[in-house]
Amino acid sequence: RQEQVQALERVRHWQWLTILLGALLLALLTSLAWRHGRTSRRLSRESLIDPLTGIANRAAIEAEAIRALERAPRKGGAMSLLMLDLDHFKAINDRHGHAAGDRVLRAAADAWHTVLRGRDPLGRIGGEEFVVVCADTTLEQALVVAERLREATAALLFDDVDPGLRVTVSIGVAQSQRSDDTHEDVLARADAALYRAKQRGRNRVEH
Repeated sequence: RQEQVQALERVRHWQWLTILLGALLLALLTSLAWRHGRTSRRLSRESLIDPLTGIANRAAIEAEAIRALERAPRKGGAMSLLMLDLDHFKAINDRHGHAAGDRVLRAAADAWHTVLRGRDPLGRIGGEEFVVVCADTTLEQALVVAERLREATAALLFDDVDPGLRVTVSIGVAQSQRSDDTHEDVLARADAALYRAKQRGRNRVEH
């Protein structure tokens, strides 16, 4: 009987040890899963951010445009897009260097954020080109927003680069017009308006 009791105690000992190891393994797996999820969320966020300016990249701003366009008919409103292009940006890079060009891009993005309405996301789609998505916004309202952006750009100072450096921006504005409009359609019209702004002297807003 004594041997049976000892055998049962050994079994219980191994059972408790197994339970303890299982609990430790479960805690380890839970911790790894949490860390993996946190890393995945961070990488997902980073994949939607332009690393130079810290604003939305092309994929992110296009997704914003798609969502705004989908919501517009339900709310009985319109969606407008602003396409911005910093004037003579290549000349800035050529004269002052790419570090100065990067400084200009960051400063412009920061300045635009200060004058944009909180609901209007800003994104960089490449080089010196940017897009603003104005949900539930008519063309007339978007033109007011665009003019504020143009004025904010012209007010920028770069004394640390060159006291004489002045930066301007050309802006094209377009509004969704048809129920079957895609964000590419609206963006193409904004791009055409931007081209007109450049052709007509730059540092201006066209639609």
